[in-house]
Amino acid sequence: MSEPRLSDNEQKEIVVAAEIEKESERSPETDRTELDPRHKYEPIPPPPEGMTKSAWKREYRRRKNEAMRDEWVQKRKEKRKQVKQERKRQRQEDAEAGVVTKKPRRPQNPNRLPITVILDCAFDDLMTDKERKSLAIQVSRCYAMNRQAVNSVNLEVSSLNKGLRERFYGPMHSQHLLWKGIKFREDDYEVPSDEAERTKWLYFSSDSTNTLETLDENMTYIIGGIVDKGRYKNLCNDKAQKQNIATAKLPIDSYIKLSGRRVLTTNHVFEILLKWLELKDWKAAFEAVLPQRKLQGNNPEEDDENEDDEADEDKEENDLNEDNVPTNEKDDSKVEQLATTGLADEATTDVST
Repeated sequence: MSEPRLSDNEQKEIVVAAEIEKESERSPETDRTELDPRHKYEPIPPPPEGMTKSAWKREYRRRKNEAMRDEWVQKRKEKRKQVKQERKRQRQEDAEAGVVTKKPRRPQNPNRLPITVILDCAFDDLMTDKERKSLAIQVSRCYAMNRQAVNSVNLEVSSLNKGLRERFYGPMHSQHLLWKGIKFREDDYEVPSDEAERTKWLYFSSDSTNTLETLDENMTYIIGGIVDKGRYKNLCNDKAQKQNIATAKLPIDSYIKLSGRRVLTTNHVFEILLKWLELKDWKAAFEAVLPQRKLQGNNPEEDDENEDDEADEDKEENDLNEDNVPTNEKDDSKVEQLATTGLADEATTDVST
């Protein structure tokens, strides 16, 4: 006669009882990491006098990461070397088998249009360190996308100073000095004094009453570079009005409906412009660039309090790090990977619908 089958709850009770018995037999000196991997991290020393626990926790981790940077760099070099050897071996096997494989290449002579796009980073004082980090990564993505675009533009970054400048020259190791086809300036952009020339300038702002219909050659377009989670309003619009520069917003409402927070990142706005220059179709450009979760549902009642949208954005922000930026002009594969990665965080810029 077979033994009666235990229910799921009874089986769970037996497992729990066995774990309790095993725990009771463990000596006090046993390392907790043997039973629970969550305790693998070393305890953080008490914070210095005058520093909060959260601030000390960030500073302690920053110091620890900086101390381990050389080790990480060496591991990355070894990994790249292994990948190159594996690719070489695979190519040799393909050649012996008569299989011809070609590596896709970035266009050698991209079409550079007579259009200038300026990333205005003059809002440094309004951002936290975490937001400056996000903006630095977004700027690097704009550079990478412009390199591989079918129709590229003249890209400039203005007001690279204060905390954002320290990030480019510090954690990002001044790699932007090796970038080609992009201009950096520490001061603000220079607005033409001639009124006729100033009519060829346009500042993107979600608060503008004008809607952009097309991108024209010989124009200068300005994108406000700020990550603020919607704390500030009318920043770009007010600045443009003081400088007598025309403003406009993207025609998003005319072609699609956004779910969740109605905000776009700096690099999303820039990529939408590049896509329109390629496709000449706003709807196709929006759908090709914006994340699917921003297009799903299309429920106008979903606003800034969309919890699922918030959770996704927080996860993406945690994925951002300086290792995602292109290191030099020879590292084409990394630049292409950067431009197509889906890790762009949905932090707020002043350029939304």
